[in-house]
Amino acid sequence: GDTDYAARRAGRLGDGYFPARDTPQERIDLARRTAEQCGRDPDALEITMPMPEDPDDIPNMKARGVDRLVVPVTAMAGMPTLIDSPEDALRFGEIIAKYADL
Repeated sequence: GDTDYAARRAGRLGDGYFPARDTPQERIDLARRTAEQCGRDPDALEITMPMPEDPDDIPNMKARGVDRLVVPVTAMAGMPTLIDSPEDALRFGEIIAKYADL
């Protein structure tokens, strides 16, 4: 969820947090702070976010603490379908290979 409540709940109870694409850094930090306040390892909270529109933003997302990106193959709440054909899948394979070592 993309609210402070959802971030705190993830930090308190979850193994991870999956906010919306444009989630501010403060909300990710809130989830990690809450985990720490609850006696949990904040670095163990895996952050998952939607694939950025510009793949060159992937290193910035890693620097923000994002652990995993989701590439939607069907339209999801506010996220366009990014893979419509085998060619699109191959293109994302190239993007994944480019950033695999981050």
